[in-house]
Amino acid sequence: MLDRDFRGYDPGLLATNRDPSMRNFSTFELASVELSHLKFSAQKRYVGKLIALCLTAYFAMFGIVAEQAVAQTQADNSQNEIASGAWHTIQPGGDTLCSDGTPYRFLVRPGDPTKLLFHLQGGGGCWRRENCDPNMQPTYRINTEDLTAPSDGVFAFDNKNNPFADYSVVMVAYCSGDIHLGSRDMEYPAVTPDQQPLTIYHRGRANVESALQWTYANLPAPTEVFVSGSSAGALPSPLYASMLADHYPQAKFAHLGDAAGGYLFDAPDTRPRDIWGTFEFLNNTPGFENIPGSAFSYEALYTAAAEANPQILFARYDNAEDRAQKAFLAMRGVIDISLLTSLQANNEHIRSQVNNFRAYIAGGDLHTILGKPEFYELTAQDVSIRDWVAALAKRQPVADVQCQDCTVHQTIK
Repeated sequence: MLDRDFRGYDPGLLATNRDPSMRNFSTFELASVELSHLKFSAQKRYVGKLIALCLTAYFAMFGIVAEQAVAQTQADNSQNEIASGAWHTIQPGGDTLCSDGTPYRFLVRPGDPTKLLFHLQGGGGCWRRENCDPNMQPTYRINTEDLTAPSDGVFAFDNKNNPFADYSVVMVAYCSGDIHLGSRDMEYPAVTPDQQPLTIYHRGRANVESALQWTYANLPAPTEVFVSGSSAGALPSPLYASMLADHYPQAKFAHLGDAAGGYLFDAPDTRPRDIWGTFEFLNNTPGFENIPGSAFSYEALYTAAAEANPQILFARYDNAEDRAQKAFLAMRGVIDISLLTSLQANNEHIRSQVNNFRAYIAGGDLHTILGKPEFYELTAQDVSIRDWVAALAKRQPVADVQCQDCTVHQTIK
């Protein structure tokens, strides 16, 4: 059975102080080996259940990032009324909700008002009763009741090597199961005789909008903006970077999507965007009017954003053997192609259409980097990810980077 505390875990910000011996997850690996021999079309239900169990084991064997005190703040507090250098919780109300109908909250940490780090949190996703129902095998963060502030990677503000140490930070919490792209309250029918229909509130778009409005009101004139997202938060990050750029035309921007580059198209019978109501708003967004629902890909968000904002360098980071990406790809029916091959093809798909895109592919099976201590240690082709991101944030030239031995991640010697 799923650990009841799973709903508080965020695969985009998993524990980073874990014992290295816990990196060998025999349950997950054995299941992954078995999956490689399955034919998804014939055993779709079995694969879904097996992968959900794998994700449960994967998430449950980690602890969440070290907790940091978070001050409770009313939604209408301004930047001047809350302490700089400390995390604060904002509960915006309005149309915002988490998937289970509980109040939505996000985090802010005021710093230099001219520098903004706008980060979209990760946490899985769901698109059917079996992986949306909190009492079955949910594969996403359900609510923000256990919301805690991150304290490692780019969020280690006392680290002298942190390129974002003095930035004001808006952390867009995630609890809607729709990769921040939902705009529909979906009723999922019962799948067992003892169940009733279940409503999941896929309100990711409204939740992000509340964080955007707080940002606009409290940081009226930033000159440097870095937009990022990890895991599920990486997928929509180009869209929200473009929206922020429209609002702050005077600012200099950079962008990074962390650990979601392996997803391109959904399998024909799994189209989460239709369930979430993504196209109820997407084509009304400037720069994204021409993305077709019938041929939607996550890469289309990158190309549309890059075409609309040629002054911004959009970028992605991935690990070649990322376990979480492999698991979610298998849930969608992609089991016969290596993740590295997918990453290379997807990145090339973007490069073929726009010039303002770069990618960093590291070795190993880590999932996400921005919230981990490995941010200061990992390297590929003798380029550390910390230095690469720092240069990106300063809008300095960066080149594509790819691991040479992609089976393990390399660290700075």
